[in-house]
Amino acid sequence: MHAVVQELKGTVGEIKMMCISKQKPDTLQTSSSQNIGSQIQEPCSAQGSKQVVDYINLGEGVRIKRSQFDRINNTQDFNNFTSKLFLVTFGRETLATHSLNGRKAPNAETSKEALPAHTVSVLIDYIQKKFSVSSSDVKAVIRTNLNNEDKLFKKRNLPEEWK
Repeated sequence: MHAVVQELKGTVGEIKMMCISKQKPDTLQTSSSQNIGSQIQEPCSAQGSKQVVDYINLGEGVRIKRSQFDRINNTQDFNNFTSKLFLVTFGRETLATHSLNGRKAPNAETSKEALPAHTVSVLIDYIQKKFSVSSSDVKAVIRTNLNNEDKLFKKRNLPEEWK
């Protein structure tokens, strides 16, 4: 029994080391032959399995699961792509409870917390390169998306008698 436990500890240690060590990403080529993303494969240490999880590196440490990226990558409209990318990256609740800059709106009593500036900057750069649009256009779509998610969040969380 002791030998089995030691072997399992060794296996877990190997898996942890594989997760800690970063493999050099291969560049992902697009139709315009620009390097706007890279692929990273990391082992998943879920209960000792050596299942490989693919990630797409969008730049400077910002990454999402390849399966999620593949679902949105064929979107040709930059508005729709931007909304989906932010939804995949942050989730509905975060989008509903955060703003782009963290500034207080003129008609609001309090300000919302800002989305992580580094992540937002990397995503905006990625969208700009992919669709050749200005950052102000991307930010306008992000603000609209944040407002829409806020409205939906409030609507979902209303007491039943108010609906």
